[in-house]
Amino acid sequence: MLMVIDVGNSTIECGLVYGQEIVESFQFQTVSATDTESLTECIVRGLEDTSRSLHLVRELAVSSVVPDVTKIVGAFTSDGLRQPPVILNPNMPLGLTLAVDQPEKVGMDRILGALAARAHRRQDCIVADIGT
Repeated sequence: MLMVIDVGNSTIECGLVYGQEIVESFQFQTVSATDTESLTECIVRGLEDTSRSLHLVRELAVSSVVPDVTKIVGAFTSDGLRQPPVILNPNMPLGLTLAVDQPEKVGMDRILGALAARAHRRQDCIVADIGT
């Protein structure tokens, strides 16, 4: 099963994906993830609340706008899951051209929102990302 983690300034949102469907989701405060141990506790608690277990997770994809927490999530995946995560970044070939002067400054939350809107609408549209 794929676990997706979206690290925002205020909350970390986690989802379990089976096929093309999000089958479970949970969130916790970003300030709760101060180190690998606290992040692991939050994730295990969230999975238990959904009657799921960490051993079901085979793949991990991470989107983050908080670099310090991105490092913690990377350590969690190495220690906890024993497999490398896919940490999404603007330099990956995502099939989307960012027509801005500094694409590395565009947050992954906005890029993923644009990709999701394109996949969902399949036509030009406006995406509003209203974060913290």
